[in-house]
Amino acid sequence: RHTRCSRDWSSDVCSSDLTYFSQIHCPTLIIRATEGNLSAEGAAFVHAAIAGSELGVIEGSNHNAMLDKPDAFDALLDPFLERVFG
Repeated sequence: RHTRCSRDWSSDVCSSDLTYFSQIHCPTLIIRATEGNLSAEGAAFVHAAIAGSELGVIEGSNHNAMLDKPDAFDALLDPFLERVFG
Protein backbone atom coordinates (compact mmCIF):
# COMPACT_ATOMS: atom_id res chain seq x y z
CA ARG A 1 0.00 0.00 0.00
CA HIS A 2 1.40 3.32 -1.05
CA THR A 3 0.73 6.23 1.28
CA ARG A 4 1.01 9.92 0.67
CA CYS A 5 4.05 11.50 2.26
CA SER A 6 4.84 14.89 3.58
CA ARG A 7 7.26 16.07 0.96
CA ASP A 8 10.03 18.55 0.74
CA TRP A 9 8.91 20.47 -2.35
CA SER A 10 12.48 20.95 -3.52
CA SER A 11 12.33 17.28 -4.52
CA ASP A 12 9.88 15.50 -6.82
CA VAL A 13 10.21 12.10 -5.13
CA CYS A 14 9.49 11.37 -1.46
CA SER A 15 12.05 9.45 0.54
CA SER A 16 9.21 7.22 1.77
CA ASP A 17 8.76 6.12 -1.86
CA LEU A 18 11.94 4.07 -1.45
CA THR A 19 9.94 1.27 0.19
CA TYR A 20 7.43 1.26 -2.66
CA PHE A 21 10.04 1.31 -5.43
CA SER A 22 12.25 -1.29 -3.75
CA GLN A 23 9.36 -3.78 -3.95
CA ILE A 24 9.42 -3.74 -7.76
CA HIS A 25 11.11 -6.92 -8.98
CA CYS A 26 10.54 -6.93 -12.71
CA PRO A 27 12.38 -5.41 -15.67
CA THR A 28 11.84 -1.66 -15.45
CA LEU A 29 12.75 1.13 -17.84
CA ILE A 30 12.56 4.62 -16.39
CA ILE A 31 12.37 7.27 -19.09
CA ARG A 32 13.02 10.84 -18.03
CA ALA A 33 12.03 13.72 -20.30
CA THR A 34 14.24 16.72 -19.57
CA GLU A 35 11.35 19.17 -19.88
CA GLY A 36 8.97 16.96 -17.90
CA ASN A 37 8.13 16.85 -14.20
CA LEU A 38 10.75 14.35 -13.05
CA SER A 39 14.09 15.93 -12.15
CA ALA A 40 17.43 14.28 -12.86
CA GLU A 41 17.79 13.71 -9.11
CA GLY A 42 14.32 12.18 -8.87
CA ALA A 43 14.99 9.86 -11.80
CA ALA A 44 18.31 8.80 -10.25
CA PHE A 45 16.53 8.10 -6.94
CA VAL A 46 13.91 5.90 -8.62
CA HIS A 47 16.57 4.15 -10.72
CA ALA A 48 18.68 3.38 -7.64
CA ALA A 49 15.64 2.16 -5.71
CA ILE A 50 14.50 -0.35 -8.36
CA ALA A 51 17.11 -3.09 -8.54
CA GLY A 52 18.21 -3.81 -12.09
CA SER A 53 16.26 -0.93 -13.58
CA GLU A 54 17.45 1.02 -16.59
CA LEU A 55 17.35 4.79 -16.95
CA GLY A 56 17.00 6.61 -20.25
CA VAL A 57 16.80 10.34 -20.88
CA ILE A 58 15.05 12.14 -23.73
CA GLU A 59 16.48 15.62 -24.16
CA GLY A 60 14.14 18.49 -24.93
CA SER A 61 10.97 16.49 -24.41
CA ASN A 62 8.01 17.13 -22.16
CA HIS A 63 6.12 14.63 -20.00
CA ASN A 64 4.49 13.02 -23.06
CA ALA A 65 7.79 11.92 -24.59
CA MET A 66 6.18 9.12 -26.60
CA LEU A 67 4.16 11.76 -28.46
CA ASP A 68 6.61 14.65 -28.30
CA LYS A 69 9.73 12.74 -29.45
CA PRO A 70 8.53 9.34 -30.70
CA ASP A 71 11.78 8.41 -32.44
CA ALA A 72 13.84 9.08 -29.30
CA PHE A 73 11.28 7.22 -27.19
CA ASP A 74 11.36 4.20 -29.51
CA ALA A 75 15.17 4.27 -29.51
CA LEU A 76 15.06 3.67 -25.74
CA LEU A 77 12.07 1.35 -25.60
CA ASP A 78 12.79 -1.03 -28.50
CA PRO A 79 16.21 -2.25 -27.24
CA PHE A 80 14.80 -2.60 -23.70
CA LEU A 81 11.94 -4.77 -24.94
CA GLU A 82 14.37 -6.83 -27.03
CA ARG A 83 16.55 -7.47 -23.96
CA VAL A 84 13.55 -8.39 -21.82
CA PHE A 85 11.57 -10.48 -24.30
CA GLY A 86 14.29 -11.37 -26.80
